[in-house]
Amino acid sequence: MSNRVALVTGGGSGIGREICRALAADGRRVAAADINTEGAEETARMINEAGGTALGVEIDVTSTDSVVDARLTVLDQFGEVEVLVNCAGWDDFMPFVTTTEDFWDRVIEINYKGVRSEVHTSELQSLIPFSYAVFFFSYLLFFFLSFSFFFLPFFLLFLSLLLSSLPSPS
Repeated sequence: MSNRVALVTGGGSGIGREICRALAADGRRVAAADINTEGAEETARMINEAGGTALGVEIDVTSTDSVVDARLTVLDQFGEVEVLVNCAGWDDFMPFVTTTEDFWDRVIEINYKGVRSEVHTSELQSLIPFSYAVFFFSYLLFFFLSFSFFFLPFFLLFLSLLLSSLPSPS
């Protein structure tokens, strides 16, 4: 699989950066794409200095035009993308009761619609059924984590209050 072209959204920092570095170490040409252009370019610089081939690309996964522009840049520089990693994501951990509609709109735009934008603008159309399966399981994981992080404490509190209000067995 060496010399294949990989596009990694969220490649400007954190897990996305490490995925870029691992793909490059495995011989792939990597496009580190991020809304943080400086971070994406830093990732590309790190890879290039280590002997790999990389390009930093600006992308805003909430904008289809930005996604298309980034893909065209990668196509022009490296050729067709064969490996697509959707790692762009955002969250701000806070108690569920303090979240706002704008907060959830941003989470959904970046974490879910961003994946859709990437896949729908992809020349990897044969992978769309697989991508939808990944997308579906991502939703399940999100709701499981949301339940355990936000709702489970409330559920346990409710359950303990309910149980404490029951008459004790004699």
